[in-house]
Amino acid sequence: MHRTIHRATLAIVWLATCCGLCVAQPDLPFRKIKGKHLTLVTDVASSPGIDELVDVFDAAVPQWCEYFGVAVDSVKDWHQTGYLIVSKERFAQAGLLPDDLPRFLNGYQRGKELWLYAQPSEYYTRHLLIHEGTHAFVFNHLGTFGAPWYNEGIAEHFGTHRWKNGKLETRVMPDSKSEFPFWGRISILQRDRTAGGEQPIDNVLRFPSDTFSNNRAYAWSWGLVAMLDNHPLFQQRFRSLSKHLRTDQATFTRAFRSMFKQDMLQVHDAWDLFVANVEYGYDVTLDTVTYASPKKMSPGNNRAKVDVSKGWQSSGLQVQAGKKYRIASRGRFVVRKDGDEVWWSEPGGVTIEYWNGQPLGILQAAIRPVTVRSVKVSVAEESTEASKSGFAAPIAIGLRSELTAPSTGILFFRINEMPGRLGDNHGDVTISVKPLPN
Repeated sequence: MHRTIHRATLAIVWLATCCGLCVAQPDLPFRKIKGKHLTLVTDVASSPGIDELVDVFDAAVPQWCEYFGVAVDSVKDWHQTGYLIVSKERFAQAGLLPDDLPRFLNGYQRGKELWLYAQPSEYYTRHLLIHEGTHAFVFNHLGTFGAPWYNEGIAEHFGTHRWKNGKLETRVMPDSKSEFPFWGRISILQRDRTAGGEQPIDNVLRFPSDTFSNNRAYAWSWGLVAMLDNHPLFQQRFRSLSKHLRTDQATFTRAFRSMFKQDMLQVHDAWDLFVANVEYGYDVTLDTVTYASPKKMSPGNNRAKVDVSKGWQSSGLQVQAGKKYRIASRGRFVVRKDGDEVWWSEPGGVTIEYWNGQPLGILQAAIRPVTVRSVKVSVAEESTEASKSGFAAPIAIGLRSELTAPSTGILFFRINEMPGRLGDNHGDVTISVKPLPN
């Protein structure tokens, strides 16, 4: 995290002496590993995973250029010096850890230098290097300060990567815990969700710099950035936010709100879904909401269809708080396809597998309250309205159910499915909704 113009990464510290891959060589000179854009000075013993770090950094540069709209030719001579540290005392004695550096836990970037402690896994060491490298690139080519949630979130977003056979892929959604050891951001969000500690968007936007004293703030900032940067409705606008990095936090936040003022409630819906469903293998592009214009409900059967390969879909039907409705469904669809193995389901679901406590494939409903928007709505009111979307607490419908509407709003439907597995679903469900006398 960077105070004013400096960036520091504050995260959970791991004692470097406990790190199996981080073997110091106290009786030998510091090693210097040179790449095109990074010279790495380290006391870590030579290994393929350490020695290729400069290649990782070099591979990230064109990706930073493309994402932030910086011409590759303009950075051809850009170079950073990095210090990968096991023995803090040894670097300090050599004058390579200046006394005027703020105290930091894992990493710090200033000007044309960055410092980082070697981490417990090769992956997490690379993650930290790319994270600090993102700060360095932004600081040297785009300016600062912007807002802490964006600065740290975008660095985390780039740092979340795959490196295989000399090829770097940044800004990935982790698909398994084992391939991203010691990263842990998804686990933090899941623990907070279980404990009722979810962070509304407004909280994340207002994170001060000193909030980043542990990985919790990093996790929530990463989550918001990852959701916005991957969502098909928001990605283009979100990426233009980097134009405002030379502003202060308040101005940056106003720019963010202005960009999304026409559909801020949809942004909140997407955030509700992300927080409720994020897991390893999560797919933001599939876990989206399909909206439709409201339509009047007739006294008889009102019909709607649900595409089982999509997330929440509006029926357009408005229900009234306290009134009863009979919901019936029918259809046969594919809910899983692994090679030649195909799982068929009906709207009652299949009990061979459960997700979030309900059978896979069961029809679910949610009521999104009708909200009267006002240009004078406060941030707090806006966040409160969005939190009532109902998408985070779906109602099991199955083949047939009677529902007493807890609030007035639009009925949305989906089948119960892991968002990352929606892509192999096929078919649809026909639904009828009939008002009942109270």
